[in-house]
Amino acid sequence: HKDPSLTLSNFVTVNNVQQPAALSATFKNCIIWGENGLVEDEVVTAKNNSAGFTAIFEGVLWKVAATPANVTTTGFTTTANPQFDSIDVSEKYYDFRIATKQSPAVNNGSPTSIALDLDGKSRTFGVKPDLGCFERQH
Repeated sequence: HKDPSLTLSNFVTVNNVQQPAALSATFKNCIIWGENGLVEDEVVTAKNNSAGFTAIFEGVLWKVAATPANVTTTGFTTTANPQFDSIDVSEKYYDFRIATKQSPAVNNGSPTSIALDLDGKSRTFGVKPDLGCFERQH
């Protein structure tokens, strides 16, 4: 891919005119990582000073050269490779489960009200939940 995975802005374009629009976003226990892409920063921000801009990342594993402007980070934050199970870009096969117990995503999340991962498994298998949408169970 050639574009960031996530772009945050506090403006909208209406009839080809940018207008301020307040933004408040929280990302918790996320992995934002583009595999084999041309993008150095998978998260970028664009702030309009005429409107509110709040972006909080709590427990995040992301592919960025530096923390994006205008965001707040709390909890565990790293740019280390998440060690996904199987990614084969040429075959368009993407398994975003965590491959090893040594992944920086394992047990580095914060508790949430989300009880199950996308496989229907408990999010509280370890000491803390894993980052990402799948909880490593073994």
